[in-house]
Amino acid sequence: MIERKNTTGPSSTGITSHTKTNVQLIPPRGHIQVGDIIKYRIQTRDSEGRDRVIGGDFWYATLNSNNPRASTAGYVADYNNGTYEVTLLAAWAGQAEFKLILVHPSEAVDCFRNVIWPAKERVQWNGYFNHKGKKAERTTCFLRSGGPWTGLCQYPAHHALGKTILVCQKPKGLSCDDFTSYNTDWDKCNQKLAELTKGVEYLFKGPNFMQPVSIEKNKKIQIDAGFLPPLNDLPRCLPDQDIPAVQGYWLNGKWHSMLCRIPDFPKDMLHKCLRDKKVILHGDSTIGQWYKDFNSYRSLYYFHPERVGSDIYGRKDMKYEVDVLDKLTTLDCQTYIIVLSPWAHFTVWTSESFIERTALIRNAVLRLRKRCPNILIVIKGPHPRHYPHISSHLLFSDFLSKEMIGNTLRDGFKGTGAFYLPLWDMNLAHPAKNSVHMPHAVIVQELNMFLGYVCDNLATVGNQK
Repeated sequence: MIERKNTTGPSSTGITSHTKTNVQLIPPRGHIQVGDIIKYRIQTRDSEGRDRVIGGDFWYATLNSNNPRASTAGYVADYNNGTYEVTLLAAWAGQAEFKLILVHPSEAVDCFRNVIWPAKERVQWNGYFNHKGKKAERTTCFLRSGGPWTGLCQYPAHHALGKTILVCQKPKGLSCDDFTSYNTDWDKCNQKLAELTKGVEYLFKGPNFMQPVSIEKNKKIQIDAGFLPPLNDLPRCLPDQDIPAVQGYWLNGKWHSMLCRIPDFPKDMLHKCLRDKKVILHGDSTIGQWYKDFNSYRSLYYFHPERVGSDIYGRKDMKYEVDVLDKLTTLDCQTYIIVLSPWAHFTVWTSESFIERTALIRNAVLRLRKRCPNILIVIKGPHPRHYPHISSHLLFSDFLSKEMIGNTLRDGFKGTGAFYLPLWDMNLAHPAKNSVHMPHAVIVQELNMFLGYVCDNLATVGNQK
């Protein structure tokens, strides 16, 4: 987690260097014990060893151990003057190693925020048109929120997307009504990205991307036995709650959440909790991983339209979040639990389009809340999914996922009674390499958090009746 503080003037130094940046452990009082807060100070420097005087760099910070098998993610406070402070929890006894990765220097972050994220038509699809199986054509499709419309087939969904419209170049000899399916045109996407980053490509590769920072002293620390307050003492999980600096830790294959009190229900209790329920899962393939684990429960899975991928997708195979929510009636109030996960494909949308889409989903949630005041709704947050190729990590940027998509979702559903489930730190801290589809061990722990929240709240509602 990264927090930025204060502001200063511009920097006259070069880009942050992962080899020259200085990292120091802030001396603790006595030995480090379980339950202590550990802090590291970062002074960024450029390749000439000069102190940087502005912030904005994007970091990954973790504390890791092989014996026991344990890890946790650090909270990075950005003082916007070239210095940062990392906060970690000593959650286990034994030796631990601090790892710090410079994901992006601030110059790359500024490019994401001010050039790439606002750029229109970054994602382009191949649109397939077919008339009664006898004639087929392919054209280019993209999203547009304003004209011109000449020569374009328009497929508006104003109730779900607002003024953003999926459009396709008109096929020769076929009608706009013959549009049947689509898949991503990666060549056109890469061409667009090359245009946007022309002259600054170096910011997104080599020594300026995903580089481990050299730590000369106190990279490895010893944690002595101590006391960590029981997780059962945490407050109950509620909508609009604050997200703590330290969200939890992995220990021997299990995620111990410090977000709020998430009861660890036995399987028979989980079956009882969901016995008369249906879980609606709407989003991307990361929520599809959840769906595979709901085999023993009744669930419905919807993949959102305008998905990004090489496979060819039928236009009529997918439904918008708004459509699914608005079809639920008062008769469904006691039946359904809702999970929305609109993140993995939306780093290719403009900020304006994604914010508007989120606002329309929010309105649908509020309409559902009027019909079903106690219905449980969970918003599943994003997680890191590092890609090694420049085109992939420009399209599916971790920075955009966390700072733009994640913050928009968290803020966008405040006041709706929906519970925002942050999963970034859990995934970042796991020893497996970050990817869009994390190992099953991570999915199990994500589901444990979800089910702990759901079953605890269902039990509370039941006791109030």
